[in-house]
Amino acid sequence: MKQCNYITSFTPFETTGRPAKKIGFPTGFTLIELMVVIAIIATLSALSMVSFSSLTGNRLTLDARSIAADLCWMRQMAVAKHRNQIVVFDTSSESYAIYDDLNANSAPDANEEIKRRTLSAGIDLVSVLPLTQFSFLFPQGNASSAGTTTITLNAQGKTRTVQVFNNTGYVRVQ
Repeated sequence: MKQCNYITSFTPFETTGRPAKKIGFPTGFTLIELMVVIAIIATLSALSMVSFSSLTGNRLTLDARSIAADLCWMRQMAVAKHRNQIVVFDTSSESYAIYDDLNANSAPDANEEIKRRTLSAGIDLVSVLPLTQFSFLFPQGNASSAGTTTITLNAQGKTRTVQVFNNTGYVRVQ
């Protein structure tokens, strides 16, 4: 028997005499596709810049609210524990400490400290007026100094104040 050699496959070059075209997706991008991608990237980067620029203002507000929350907590502790609570602000280290006046001497002692907090980076504790130390007094929960105590925070030209109305102990963030 004679065997036949059959050609089992043809390449397009062999049948037509020229190179074959690729079937499927074309390679590369059109100019319009590139422009759309660049526009999307530009929009996303612009939105992220706006978001990052407001981050400092958010941290400033967060620190002001944290101080207000700690002062409200101190007032509640003075009433609940039947003891004076003392807060001392340190403008040089941008921090404050809360003390439970265990020995009733109206002075913060090292063994009476119950909380210490440093403000976020970039937030300045500008001033605490009229005094950098005041107490929430038992039994009413009012503050020790007369008038209104104002705590001023600053960051990149933005300012927030925390006011303590000393006759009632009410705390407000502005």
